Amino acid sequence: MGLWNLPLSNPKRLLADGTVIGFGWQLQVKGASFAHGVTFGGNLPTPSEEKAIFWRALCHYFVDITPDEGLEDLAESAVDLLNFYFEPFAKASLPPTKSEVVEAKVQSTYERPVLDIAEE
Repeated sequence: MGLWNLPLSNPKRLLADGTVIGFGWQLQVKGASFAHGVTFGGNLPTPSEEKAIFWRALCHYFVDITPDEGLEDLAESAVDLLNFYFEPFAKASLPPTKSEVVEAKVQSTYERPVLDIAEE
């Protein structure tokens, strides 16, 4: 089985301590050249670090293969993800809100009318 067939959920360690290995790719577009490189060396990354490195490199590759027409949508989606993942930290720093109990008494009830929605 080739390395490209390894399941993503169960990666195998390919490096030994002290090994330096890297990979990279380039993309030529009109007016610019983009180059990406990933180098592993020295200490081995932990399994969780390896997984993060894999996903980070894959995301860079996805950006490179996205057609020009999709780059704005890709950027908007990335901003949404950043807002989502950084939002909990912002909320955690807010002071706790004051809550109070309000007693209520039911006065009367009624049956809600059927909502009729016409399909076109």
